[in-house]
Order: sequence, then structure tokens, then C-alpha cells
Amino acid sequence: DFAALIGLVPRASVDEASMASTLASPRGDFGVQLRGGLANDSARDARLWRAGGTLFWAPHRTTRFALGYENAIEVASGLVGTRRAGWFSFHVDL
Repeated sequence: DFAALIGLVPRASVDEASMASTLASPRGDFGVQLRGGLANDSARDARLWRAGGTLFWAPHRTTRFALGYENAIEVASGLVGTRRAGWFSFHVDL
């Protein structure tokens, strides 16, 4: 009864095939990761695609920088939605 009052959508049921590949320099101080995926949401009759990548730089063995970007597209009932995300992180091992 409560779900009908606030209008919750049915729970999604997503089947996804995805792949990720990582390549690092011989010294391990530079790296790149590429990833992508295709999905089908049978509960909402939606199709989803996503692709992205991350660049890594480790100037020292205890520090690491990462710069990433991802783009995702969803098509449901003729409506198209796009999500773009970018990020930067700095990691330090203490």
C-alpha cells in the first residue's frame, strides 16, 4: 500500500556484459584502464551502454593519482538519458 502511495517504480532486473582492460608501464608508474558494458533491463524494457577510462600516475610507490571519465546512455520507452561522470583522486599510503 505504501509503495502505491509514493509511486515507486518496479525493481530493475539488469543483465550486463562488461569488459575492463588495464595496461601499465614496465616500471608501473603510468597506467590506463578502459572499460565498457552493454546491458538490458527486462523489467523496464530498457537498453544501456557505458564506456569509460582512467589514467593512473604513481610518482612514488606510496602515492597515486587517478583521472577518470565515464559516459553512460540509457534508452527506455523511447526516452534517452545520458550520464557523464568525471573524477580525480589522490591516494597516499601512510
